[in-house]
Amino acid sequence: MSKRLLVFALPLLILFVLPTASQADAAVVQDSCDVFEEGGSTFVRIYFTIVIIYGLLALLVAVPLGALGANALSRFLIGAFNAETAPFTVVPQAVLVQIVLALLAPLLAALVPILSGSRITVRPSGSALPDSTWGALTPTSRR
Repeated sequence: MSKRLLVFALPLLILFVLPTASQADAAVVQDSCDVFEEGGSTFVRIYFTIVIIYGLLALLVAVPLGALGANALSRFLIGAFNAETAPFTVVPQAVLVQIVLALLAPLLAALVPILSGSRITVRPSGSALPDSTWGALTPTSRR
């Protein structure tokens, strides 16, 4: 029973923890506006690092669940033909493909937004915010 609970609880935990971590990342970035005004390379490095970390976290979930799911599916399909299944094994090629995809797919998906975001400065990007929000971030707006 505890294994079933873990299988269902772990994805839910990750589903609720990762968005919170993303919000924390946004707060850190908002507090360090001075760093980003120095140049876009710092911005690019920070966000590509975050993307790689999220890819590795996804890999930690995908490899074991993918192996268990593939084993269950193969047992089901082979059992439908009344044949005997081979013992459970992890295929190294499948793990290698998962590693490559878990690292490359998020990087490629984030490439355009990160590079286009690194070309604008903090002040114009904040102009899309309501005046009360952006004004709270500038020291000259205090009255």
